[in-house]
Parts: sequence; structure tokens; C-alpha cells
Amino acid sequence: RLRHMQFVESHVGPLTNYEVLNILNEQKKWHNAEQSKHKRARPKTHRLYSAVWINKQVGSYLTETGNASKQNREGINSMLNEISAFDTNKQLTRLEKLQIVNLCPRSEALLYSVVHQCHKKFAQPDIDKMLQIISKYSPEGEDEEEDE
Repeated sequence: RLRHMQFVESHVGPLTNYEVLNILNEQKKWHNAEQSKHKRARPKTHRLYSAVWINKQVGSYLTETGNASKQNREGINSMLNEISAFDTNKQLTRLEKLQIVNLCPRSEALLYSVVHQCHKKFAQPDIDKMLQIISKYSPEGEDEEEDE
């Protein structure tokens, strides 16, 4: 029995690393459940092997190197709500907010690399406030500060 995917919308916008990791984990659970139904191991070579390999590599990268495995939807939504409330002039673009969620920049230098012309958009006290908001919801706040 084949599982068919139906496209409701072909492009809904960029995804956070957290959302990508959740999609990959759901696919992995489904494939494992299907394999256990048939009581057979996944073949070493398969016509979809390259897709399986890519999914595995992306999943392990997001789990090992990023914040994606330590984030949750509530924390992401709270951080974005606080940043949106703080950014009253709507100077941050959607993609800049996406990068803030994915990278959780906790230093001014990293924030400047994510937000285009950050020094022109925000005054220094506002940049400090934004870094506090990001650190508040950042899953690895202490670890990165020790590395710097």
C-alpha cells in the first residue's frame, strides 16, 4: 500500500528549523510504523535511498548543531510576539524574524549579521532589549556565552 501526499498549498512560506525537524521526525515515525507492520527491515538500497539519506543527514544536523531540537512552538510564538510588540515600526522583515528564531543570536555581532542595517533601524538600547528577549527564549543561552 502506497501513501500518497496531497498538496493543499504548494508554498506556504519559509519554515523554521524547528518545523523542518518536526516534519522529518513525523516522516521517520511513519516509515518505521509501516516497516514494523510488514515485519521487515528497510532495504539497504532502495529507489528512494537518496531521499532517505538526505532526510537523515538534515535531521541529525538540526538535532546536533542547532536550537531546533530544544525549541518548542510556545517558546517560538512567545519570542515572536515579544519581538513584534517591541518592533512597533515593523522594521524587522519576516525573514529576519525567521533567522532570529533559527539562529537565536545572543551577541550584538550575530544580531547585526541577521538584521540588515540593524544600527540604522534600532538605537542601542533597543538592540540590547532585543538581545534580552532572544536570550530569554533561547534554549542554549549559557552554553554559547561560555564558548565566546
